[in-house]
Amino acid sequence: MPRKEYIFQSSLSPYMNNFLIFREKQGKGIEETRRVLYDLDQFIVKNLCVDETHIERNIIENWSLSLSAKVSSQSVAAYLSLYKAFAKYLGLQGIKLFIPEIPIVKTEYEAYVFSEDEINRIITYSDNQYIGPETIFWAKYSVLLRLLYGTGMRISEGINLTTKDLDPKGEYFIVSRAKGNKDRIVVLHPTLRKVIRKYLELINDSTYLFSKDGVKPYSIRWAQMMFSMVLDGSGVAEKMPKAKGKKGFNIHCLRHTFAVHSIRNMIKNGIDVYSEIPILSIYMGHEDPQGTEQYLHLAGEVHLDIEEMMKDYNSGIFPEIEDYEKE
Repeated sequence: MPRKEYIFQSSLSPYMNNFLIFREKQGKGIEETRRVLYDLDQFIVKNLCVDETHIERNIIENWSLSLSAKVSSQSVAAYLSLYKAFAKYLGLQGIKLFIPEIPIVKTEYEAYVFSEDEINRIITYSDNQYIGPETIFWAKYSVLLRLLYGTGMRISEGINLTTKDLDPKGEYFIVSRAKGNKDRIVVLHPTLRKVIRKYLELINDSTYLFSKDGVKPYSIRWAQMMFSMVLDGSGVAEKMPKAKGKKGFNIHCLRHTFAVHSIRNMIKNGIDVYSEIPILSIYMGHEDPQGTEQYLHLAGEVHLDIEEMMKDYNSGIFPEIEDYEKE
């Protein structure tokens, strides 16, 4: 199916085209931005003369309100974030556009951080299901679990890996066109390298690492269904708290677990966490370090021993407060 052609018609059309070129040169994906700008462009055309040189505030407000009738609340927030970037770009050109407040969207997803014992039980259970060629999919799933926990990859990134994405020495994967349309290198721990090396011999140079036939990768739904089976079969699900979110706990929790366990290991080894957060952020493919810093409080909640470890780490940073209750 040919890609839809978006032709801008409003007075902002030249700026919209230039902004897309600007974003593309920054190495960012532009398809979603193109759709947002086209929607805005058409709204302006319907509510103004094409040659109008000033876009009134009420036009932008009405456009932002119209979005909720077409897309989900999460998408509205995403659309307005892209629009905000465009408005800031116009500001540099001397053109001011009203920027509506971006709604705060509560995600339905809830994170759960597995303990090291739970991770071992999950992987061991999956390993034990592989008993021969007829259960080869369990061997594949065991490697997928190790990869997700050992690298913090998103499930969509891991399940779409191909043999060509692995460097010739087997030391790292190149994750192409990940979230934000960015490529990144994901280095593998030596133990994970050995697992991948043996696994490649098992699948006989299949195009996709995780595939039934080598031609098409397994689906994310398959990975999640398998994960639910593993949680139940390993007994881990019995001790997990009941998920509050509608989507419940899922395989994406392995990414959160990787981040929290990584931070915990830094603290145990006396590494300056805050100096390493930007590196971990890049490794995980976050847009900025703030996306990674959220795991700091999770690390403290899950591992109570961190509080004890941090006492010496924080010593001398905060001033002592005199207890005025004492006379």
